[in-house]
Amino acid sequence: MFAYTYGWIMGARFDTFYSGHENPETLSSRTLCFLAVHEMHGLAIVAIYMSKLFNASQRADVKAILDSITNALRVVITNTNSITPLTRLRGEAKIADELGISLWPPEPFFSRQMLNEITTAFPAEGTSLFSLRLQTMKVLQESRTSRFYSSLFTRRVRWFTRSVRYLYSQNYLEVGVWALLAPSYRRHGSSLMMFSGLGFEIARSLVRALDSHGRTLDGKGQPDSRWAQKLKCSLYDAKTRREKRALAEVFALNVTLRAFEDSTSATQNYSKLRFLESMSEDQTFFVSLCSHFCGDKERAELCDLVAKTARFHKAFSCEDRTVSGRPCEFL
Repeated sequence: MFAYTYGWIMGARFDTFYSGHENPETLSSRTLCFLAVHEMHGLAIVAIYMSKLFNASQRADVKAILDSITNALRVVITNTNSITPLTRLRGEAKIADELGISLWPPEPFFSRQMLNEITTAFPAEGTSLFSLRLQTMKVLQESRTSRFYSSLFTRRVRWFTRSVRYLYSQNYLEVGVWALLAPSYRRHGSSLMMFSGLGFEIARSLVRALDSHGRTLDGKGQPDSRWAQKLKCSLYDAKTRREKRALAEVFALNVTLRAFEDSTSATQNYSKLRFLESMSEDQTFFVSLCSHFCGDKERAELCDLVAKTARFHKAFSCEDRTVSGRPCEFL
């Protein structure tokens, strides 16, 4: 069982598993149920590992980062003039929902009775692994007996997921194990490292609730057309997904910087980098943030994007040649 669970957690190619049908997209309900139950069993093992990895103080540090980023985003939403007052309230409500979640599961995390309930409640029909994913989450939500089972970790832990994501369909945060490990997060690191790593990842996730797609959904992930703009931002001029994502990333960065500033203003002190003590607070933050992407080609573009922001140009006295005809960029 342990070998199977390990393979299930570490392997990304589980889509090749099927129950003998000539068409691999056609899965029997027994196969779907088998996959669902064992996936949840794997979750239990990983959740226990993460719970033991972080002590009470370190768990509080992670929760503090989430709270800081969430509060900073809510302040930005409150102060923006680009959307109507009612839309501001709706945006704040979507973000505020994330403050009520529990990051750490109780012990024991899972029980045999819970797995039996999942098996019993699992739908009798399924057509694809995509539907399996949605059905599994629905069954978990209906069968859990404690609100802790809706925690950040238990929703879906994937070793090969390196960041935090915001799932539109269920309207919640999803954290990968790697987001809580080095270099994204160091349990004994400074607040500077925490915000420039995990903090930025969480901000990137939360901001998706407000992007061009997130605006079309309500707090429960259902279609909602009530988002009302007073001013058109540069986001409306973006033609490609890449352009839209870049604007969201920059907005998330500014939210992270605000949260970091609020954190350091309380102590009147910020962490400095060895041999780079002469750097300003913003300069230190940007250097620390880009250091998380060293050697990672896929994420190096994030550092390139950061270097194009107005805040970066001001911090390092660079010439800013970007000109926007819009009164706002993202929100």
